[in-house]
Amino acid sequence: RAIGQRRGGSWEANKSKTIAVPLAKLYGAFSQKRVRQRWLGDVGFMIRTSTREKSMRITWEDSTFVEVYFAGKGTGKSQVAVQHRKLPSKDAATKMKEYWGERLDALHQFLTA
Repeated sequence: RAIGQRRGGSWEANKSKTIAVPLAKLYGAFSQKRVRQRWLGDVGFMIRTSTREKSMRITWEDSTFVEVYFAGKGTGKSQVAVQHRKLPSKDAATKMKEYWGERLDALHQFLTA
């Protein structure tokens, strides 16, 4: 298997970012639809399950899966890690890794402005 390819043949893309905001604020940027639209745009997805300030499981608009993990990193700092799974190809995985990098940068700018 190639890097990023899963045993079943699907692909995944991972991206994380540490941002100088409290964990509750970072989690809220994902969980609150109106806030989320300001940095993520109007992408279609459904949050299947979530554990407050810990994790989220999402079905993306193309029926792929996104897992989001949150962790506190000391006073006023927190980290988000995105794992986008069940992607059909290496190209799709590369594209989504770039996409999540751009979106997490936009999230950082939004939260720290």
